[in-house]
Amino acid sequence: MEFEQKIETETNEDIEKEIYECFSLFDTNKCGYIDIREFYFALKSLGLNFKKEKVKKLFLEIKNNLHDKLTFDEFFDIASKHINTRYNDEEANSMFSLFDPYDTGIIHA
Repeated sequence: MEFEQKIETETNEDIEKEIYECFSLFDTNKCGYIDIREFYFALKSLGLNFKKEKVKKLFLEIKNNLHDKLTFDEFFDIASKHINTRYNDEEANSMFSLFDPYDTGIIHA
């Protein structure tokens, strides 16, 4: 049990560090904020390949309009809620492709 908690803590710390480094990379002028464009590319760099409409929706859940900017804490809240989905989607697609070698989108019995 103690070992599992240690692994989980290290994983959480790694994710927090990854999100922080990502925000810092896209906060190019080091003002502590990112705009909608930077937000879109920051999510992509984390492996969260959302469509533009989804990114706008996530942004507007926090801000009143698309001209506002996100703080690190706001970015962290959004990214940390969705970051685990990147692995699940990749794994699901990988497994599906094993049964769909011709990439038809259909698995036959």
